Amino acid sequence: MKNQFPTAFEFNDDFLLTLHDHVYSCQYGTFLGNSELERLKMDLPSHTYSLWGLIWQRLSDYLNPLYDEMSHQGVIKVSTDIKLLRYWSGLYNRFNESAHPRELVEEKVSAIAQQNVCLDSHISYLTK
Repeated sequence: MKNQFPTAFEFNDDFLLTLHDHVYSCQYGTFLGNSELERLKMDLPSHTYSLWGLIWQRLSDYLNPLYDEMSHQGVIKVSTDIKLLRYWSGLYNRFNESAHPRELVEEKVSAIAQQNVCLDSHISYLTK
C-alpha cells in the first residue's frame, strides 16, 4: 500500500517495525493484556512504561517525509494486481545480512541506534 500511495501515510516503516517489535517484546506495558480494561485492572500504567512515550520522544524519526494530508481524502482503493504487490524485506529479511545488498549505511545505523535506545530504556527500567 505504501508503494502505491507514498503520500497517504503519516508514518514510515520504522514506526511499523517498532510497533511490531514491541508487541511481542514485553518491554512496555502498552500491549500487555487483551484490552485497556485489563491493563488498568493489572495497574500496568504505574508498573510499566508506555511505548507511546518513546515514540513521542522520537516522533520525527517515524514521520513519512512524503506525507500529504490532502492527497487522499476518503477511502484508499488499493490495487491487488500481483505486479504491484511488494515483499516487505524490511520486516521479513532485516536480520539476514545477505538480503540487503542495497541497504544504505544510514538506514543500518538508524536501526542500530533505535535498538540501542530500546535496550537502554529497558535496562533503566530493570535497574529501578
